[in-house]
Amino acid sequence: MKTLLKLIGLAFAAGVLLVVLLVAGAVWSAGALDTGSITIDGDTVLAGAGVGGWLMTIGGLTLAALIVALVVPIAVLVPLAIVGVVLFGVLVALAGVVAVVCSPLLLFVAAVWLAWRLLRRDRRPAGPPQAGGATMNG
Repeated sequence: MKTLLKLIGLAFAAGVLLVVLLVAGAVWSAGALDTGSITIDGDTVLAGAGVGGWLMTIGGLTLAALIVALVVPIAVLVPLAIVGVVLFGVLVALAGVVAVVCSPLLLFVAAVWLAWRLLRRDRRPAGPPQAGGATMNG
């Protein structure tokens, strides 16, 4: 569990570092622009924006990236955790039903095994091996 948490933390830190590097690169390249525009499919979205407009755009994109980095994992992991808990409960209930249904059979098998074990038990006393037993001398 500790390794998994370390891995998740490392992945999150790498994502934040990537966003910071992208923002720094965008600020560095946008800082040199006097004015600029963003055109999507022939429509101008942001026209005549100075450095302040570009910085606000970059800040908005950064905020959106951080929200996605935090909300999406939570939105995926919470339903998965709920499904896991429900599945565990179903498996426990199923094990209980199987135990109740099979209990007479299990008692019968345990009784047969115990009787077989008691009947096959060796009745000789346990002790050191007898001296002067058979040897394999020619």
